[in-house]
Amino acid sequence: MSETVLAEVVDDSIGIVVMMRRPIRSEAHLMGAFWTTTRILLRQHREGRHQLRVGSRSRVGLETVAGWIARDNLGPEEVLAAKDQLARAADFVAELSDVERDAVVMMAVEDLTAP
Repeated sequence: MSETVLAEVVDDSIGIVVMMRRPIRSEAHLMGAFWTTTRILLRQHREGRHQLRVGSRSRVGLETVAGWIARDNLGPEEVLAAKDQLARAADFVAELSDVERDAVVMMAVEDLTAP
């Protein structure tokens, strides 16, 4: 693995640990959180998932997503609710800084919000 990739993984790990919701209790907890995050990111890189940029700046139109939803045979109420949820999510993500966006993406991908 190249030094550039390792530097990116370390930077991403630091950003994720800094944005954790739970407070760091000790130096051992900090190191454990860092190395756990690093291990996850390295595994994702080896699996080729590092190329996926969930929550990236590339946007998909709401009408396109609504078309995908409509193919799932949802009723009009469910489609409307899904459109509303997508619009609220887009507004939320638009307000985030780059670091916050990366942290939210990692939390969603790895389900880090679970206790």
